[in-house]
Amino acid sequence: MADCAERYAERPNTAYRDFGGEGNGGDCTNFISQALRAGGWQDKPGWYRDYHNWWYHSANQTWSWANANHWGSFAVSSGRTRNLSNVWQIGLSDILQVKGRGGTVKTHSTIVHKVVNGMPYLAYHTNNRKNVSLSEFLRAWPGGTFYAYRT
Repeated sequence: MADCAERYAERPNTAYRDFGGEGNGGDCTNFISQALRAGGWQDKPGWYRDYHNWWYHSANQTWSWANANHWGSFAVSSGRTRNLSNVWQIGLSDILQVKGRGGTVKTHSTIVHKVVNGMPYLAYHTNNRKNVSLSEFLRAWPGGTFYAYRT
């Protein structure tokens, strides 16, 4: 998972569609889904709007594949992740999501692609970045609500 995130953080994986264009809502959750699939997560077939399902193919994908809020619901309900009580507990290949100040849904997804001297470093899309320390990321979202998932 972390290797995939490291490799494709700054440039999209051309084997997948890029949701970062105008009006698409961003590519961050698509990016973490790709990394999770590369790490062994199997597709969960079913209706694309049902958050209990998670899959991607060239013509379509579930909402949980590409939408931060739906991904969070799928990840916990499927048993593939568990919530961590503190964001500082995240480790390699764990997921961190954020709901902006005053927001009602999670709007951004990131993955830990490395840990150096105990500091997790995040990779994410839409802005296509890597090597963002957890402390830097938390400062960038003042008043945000954070959701940490062990993968």
